[in-house]
Amino acid sequence: MGIFNIRKPKDEQLNAKIEELNHKIKDKEQELERIKKEISMANDELTMQEFGFFKRRYKFSESTKYKEALNDIRAKEKLLVKTGQAGIILQPMQLDNSTSKGRALQKSLIKAAIRGFNGESDALLTKISVSNAPQKISALIKAFEQLNKMYFRNQISIAPEYLRLKKQELQIAAEFELKKQEEKDILREQREREKEEKKFQEELKKQQIKYDKDIAQFTNAIEIAESKLLTASKFEIEELTKQILEYKQKIKNLNCQGPSKNVGFGSLKM
Repeated sequence: MGIFNIRKPKDEQLNAKIEELNHKIKDKEQELERIKKEISMANDELTMQEFGFFKRRYKFSESTKYKEALNDIRAKEKLLVKTGQAGIILQPMQLDNSTSKGRALQKSLIKAAIRGFNGESDALLTKISVSNAPQKISALIKAFEQLNKMYFRNQISIAPEYLRLKKQELQIAAEFELKKQEEKDILREQREREKEEKKFQEELKKQQIKYDKDIAQFTNAIEIAESKLLTASKFEIEELTKQILEYKQKIKNLNCQGPSKNVGFGSLKM
C-alpha cells in the first residue's frame, strides 16, 4: 500500500471519474506533443548552429539590457514560486484519510521538485554560450520531463509556465554572453585604432619638425645666395642663380608633399 490512501469511488461516480481521467490524459498527451515539437525545434536550431547560425530572439543593443531582462525573468520565476503557481497539483490526494495532510505533503513534494529543477537549470547556466545554448535548452526540457515523470505518482507536476521562463533565462543568458564578447571586441578594436592613431600623430609630429627644419634651411640658403649676388662676378652670378632656383624648387617640392606624405601609416582608418 502506498503512502496515500485514495478512497475508492462509489459505483455511481465511476463513470464521472473515468471521464475526468480521460480528459486529463488527453491534456497530458497534448502537452507531451507540444514538448516534442519544442525539442524538434531545438534540434533544428542545433543543426543550424553547427553551420555557424544563431537565432537571436531579443536583439538588445547593450549588454546591460540583457542583464535587466535576466533580472526580470528571475523575478517572474520567484513570483510563480511565491504564489504557488510554479507547481501543479494534478489531483488532490489523502494522507491518513486526511485531505489537508495530503495537500500539505503534495505541496512539500512540489517544493522538492522545483528545487531539483532549479538545480538543473543553474548547472546548465554555467558556461553557457551561443554555441551550446540549444543543447542546454534541450537538456532543460529533458530534466523537466524526467522530474514530472518521477513525481507523477504523487499527482504533482512542475508548471509548463515555469519551464517557459527557465528556457527564456537560458536563451537570454546565452545572448548576454555573446553581447558582452561583442562589446569586448569593439572595445579592443577601438583601443587598437587609438594606439595606431597615436603612433600616426607622433610620426606626423616628427615629420613636421623635419619639414620645418628643411624649409628653414633652404630659405636661409636662398637668402645667403641672394646677398652674394650683390658682389658676385658674372660667372658667380650664374652659379648663385642656379643654386637659388634649385633651393626654390626644393621648397616647392616640400610644400607639394607636406609633412604627412612621408608618414608610414597610409592604411590608418580615421
